[in-house]
Amino acid sequence: MPNHFTPIDNSRGLICGYVLHPDRALEPLPDADIDDAMASPDHHIWLHFNLADMRARRWLEHCTIPRAARDALLGNREQMLLEPAGSGLVGILGDLHHDFQDDSSKLGVLRLYLDDRCLISARRHPLKAIDSLRRSLDETGSACRPVGLVTRFLHHLAETMGLTITDTGQILDRIEDRILAGYLTDEGTHLGRARQLIIRLRRHMVPQRQALFGLLGPLPDWLTELEAAGLRQAVERLDMLGHDLDLLQDRARLLQDEIANKQAERTNHNLYVLSIVTTIFLPLTLITGVFGMNVGGLPGLQNIEGFWWVMLGMAITAVCSLILLYWKKLF
Repeated sequence: MPNHFTPIDNSRGLICGYVLHPDRALEPLPDADIDDAMASPDHHIWLHFNLADMRARRWLEHCTIPRAARDALLGNREQMLLEPAGSGLVGILGDLHHDFQDDSSKLGVLRLYLDDRCLISARRHPLKAIDSLRRSLDETGSACRPVGLVTRFLHHLAETMGLTITDTGQILDRIEDRILAGYLTDEGTHLGRARQLIIRLRRHMVPQRQALFGLLGPLPDWLTELEAAGLRQAVERLDMLGHDLDLLQDRARLLQDEIANKQAERTNHNLYVLSIVTTIFLPLTLITGVFGMNVGGLPGLQNIEGFWWVMLGMAITAVCSLILLYWKKLF
């Protein structure tokens, strides 16, 4: 299968650029042709920038998009949003870093601007979903309008988040099996890590769901009914993942309560056994304490069989204590 991605002279910090042809395969957009493509009303394009490159920031500062879109693309704000900007939409959406599994704190954001003829996206670190979109375009060579790319990105995002949520659910399955089997030594630590991961995901998913729900209302006039329906379907898919994440959080909380209950049961059982042992040995301790006093007049001191009489009395006392505990149903 042909590979449509070719290296470009990224003098503007461009990661990739494409001209989108609805009726034929996409066309790589060289860096030198960006300005002409932006000025042409006949071109549909996607430009993806690396914000860690100052050349990309300089180009975005002077490109012909609404001021609100430039501020969102270049700003430091990480609150999820998707709102109108001129005749288009500007968005800040959450995505996972490529090495997310090695560090659950590595959640990033994708900044984008979308209108009828162009999609401009930017990120600081390599992100999973947007790079999955790039690879799918390179492998298939198919193209669509810019809004179609956003819809496909949301589906890739749903797949990426869905895999992470599924993996987290499997971790909880293993923890639950070990808890029910009575292994509590390390499960609290493992569960704490899983809960930390879920919390970090929810910090991105909850505001992102709220931002994307704005798409379920009135959409720009340049969207066709089919494009609007596809966009809403992608948003609803992400919303379902949000519900799955909520269920995982509730399940993790229940497992934490189960660990606490089992640890409390184990502690109570140990205290109960200790109480039984104390009850049995308390009379024996009293006897040994009395006969261990170094005072005159203790019975049996001059009797060669006194030791055995004391031992017999202690045995009888222990047996009586056990019978009493059994009769009271305490043992």
